[in-house]
Amino acid sequence: MRRNTITERSLCDPSRTGRDVSGAAIKGPIFVVAAVIRNSLGQVLLARRPTSHPIAGGLWEFPGGKVEPGEKPEDALIREIQEELGVTIVVARSRGQDGLLGLASHVYPGAGDSPNVHILLAGYHADLAAGDEAKIRLSDVAEVKWIFAHELPDSAEFAPADIPFLPLIFS
Repeated sequence: MRRNTITERSLCDPSRTGRDVSGAAIKGPIFVVAAVIRNSLGQVLLARRPTSHPIAGGLWEFPGGKVEPGEKPEDALIREIQEELGVTIVVARSRGQDGLLGLASHVYPGAGDSPNVHILLAGYHADLAAGDEAKIRLSDVAEVKWIFAHELPDSAEFAPADIPFLPLIFS
């Protein structure tokens, strides 16, 4: 018997649309990965989405992006960080089973006639490759910053899908 996995097109096709329980149009779920990257001082890297982005524009998040159909989540995370920040990461398997921090689900409201968008987010612990901290360059990211727990932005400034990870990281 064939089993579906989370990376198969049947579940993670971003063009998939349907209706939620209220009858509103909904797109997804779209499988997304995010990296919780710590530096040698124990700070965590945050990225601010461009204000022009249709989902959570201008809000802080953990960097990452969409998992392509047939792609392993860890491979997608490495690819997305390379594309967005120009650096190489290693998923930190020693911090948890396969580096997985946890899963979160959030439905972003659609704008105008656009459908709501269901995001399924997997957060992973990750480390920058040696020497890459100073090499960060931005692409499709407005800005980045390294923060300690006490410097955490107000949750109103954070992408809603990422908020469930905050107490897991900064407790």
